[in-house]
Amino acid sequence: IDSDSSGAAEYTPRLSAGSHQLTVRAYDCFGNYTTFRRLFKVAQEGSSLEMVYCYPNPTRGSTFFTFQLPVPAEVTIRIFTVSGRSIRTIRATGLAPGYRQIYWDGRDEAGDDLANGVYLYKITMDAGGRQESRFSKIVIMR
Repeated sequence: IDSDSSGAAEYTPRLSAGSHQLTVRAYDCFGNYTTFRRLFKVAQEGSSLEMVYCYPNPTRGSTFFTFQLPVPAEVTIRIFTVSGRSIRTIRATGLAPGYRQIYWDGRDEAGDDLANGVYLYKITMDAGGRQESRFSKIVIMR
């Protein structure tokens, strides 16, 4: 109010869990305007397994699987070929909530290096009987 160079607005909505879009249109004192849009997601109560990715990706072999845990949990990471054959399973027990990293040496269950290519991985969080999973892909380029 009464300024041609700054302003502020506050609004506290009650939103249901799921995807939403925020649109703000701001005008200056000459009637010029701009529109700002952002998509965002409201998590369900208790939250879920979030920010799942591996780094580096692509990799020359070893990588870190990273994720955010909302509660203490057991985590299982399974790596598959694109045809669905399971080639490695990594288990981490007793993980505390928060940001976590799990190292993978880029080898299969027999200890052999994987061939160049695209692989899939599934991270599963088991928190007291509540299970959530996320899928993604990793590229190996030696």
